Amino acid sequence: MKKYYIALSYKAACDASVKPTVDFEAVLRRNGFRNIGLPPVKSRYFVITKYWNILSYIISGLRIKKTDTVVIQYPGILGLSNLLFNQIVKKNPDTIILIHDLEKLRHGFDYCHDLLENAGVIIAHTDNMHQWIEKNIPAANDRKIIDLGIFDYALDRPLVPQTSQSPRGTFNIVFAGNLAKAHYLEKIDFGDSPVKIKAYGTNPTEKMKQNPSLEYCGLCTPEELLDRIAVYDFGLVWDGDSIDGCSGDFGNYLRYNSPYKMSSYLCAGLPVILWSQMGMRQFAEENNIGICVDSLAEIPQRLAALSPEEYAAMRKAAAETGQRLRTSYYSQRALDNALRVIDKKHSAR
Repeated sequence: MKKYYIALSYKAACDASVKPTVDFEAVLRRNGFRNIGLPPVKSRYFVITKYWNILSYIISGLRIKKTDTVVIQYPGILGLSNLLFNQIVKKNPDTIILIHDLEKLRHGFDYCHDLLENAGVIIAHTDNMHQWIEKNIPAANDRKIIDLGIFDYALDRPLVPQTSQSPRGTFNIVFAGNLAKAHYLEKIDFGDSPVKIKAYGTNPTEKMKQNPSLEYCGLCTPEELLDRIAVYDFGLVWDGDSIDGCSGDFGNYLRYNSPYKMSSYLCAGLPVILWSQMGMRQFAEENNIGICVDSLAEIPQRLAALSPEEYAAMRKAAAETGQRLRTSYYSQRALDNALRVIDKKHSAR
């Protein structure tokens, strides 16, 4: 059995948007998978990487044989044509698809059903996404869906997370991301409580900069961010316009996906604060790596109720989870499980 993947090319960016894909490609190479497409390139120009990727998929579809095992990362950073994916998937019954985003869940439009229906194995983010696929995608039965658990955050340099035994007099909560779509940050009001949001990212609004409960800390690279946030107390995972639950398309998507900012916080050793209806709630509770709230207004009271011992245990668990993320533990586990499914199918033929 020959094992392949299709490497993607990316537009250079000062964010972590391509890191999950690149990290998983590294795991594949360590497990004997080879790139069957064109060698990847990086360019400042979107049009170059777009058409390079299209050509790479066309060439891959011609090279792949029915007896090969192929891993596709879906939908890829560019959301390439479903027709090109299906050219490969329908030809090869042993295709493993790692889902990065499901646009049907996030935006309502749908171009994924044929691809997922014909996949040999699907790696979903969470149990909620697993159940949605099983219910909504024809032929996507439970036997071929693997749960990732959480996206890894691979790191090839030493990182020693802070291990404070108890929170200081104030709680500093970090949020990192595209601030232009985080309008709830304008509405947060922690009053006189010792809780403050430390915001990193692009496009902060004037209301955010003027909010006394928030401090805008600028923009930095993903690796610089890890060092800066390690001294804080929690990482915030939230989306939408409201402080009372996560709203809109992006907020609803949190019911199913594994947001990458959660991985970055944990990589730095930070416990997390999550919306109580997130798909990652079960993972957080099982691993004791954070707290879940219905509304951001609950945060001061919830943090004030934390004992030093409870926080120390949470911080220790977050550091242990972060260590697993930095070594690609969850990606390796999911790949191992997917290959076992493929092996069983071979044995049954």
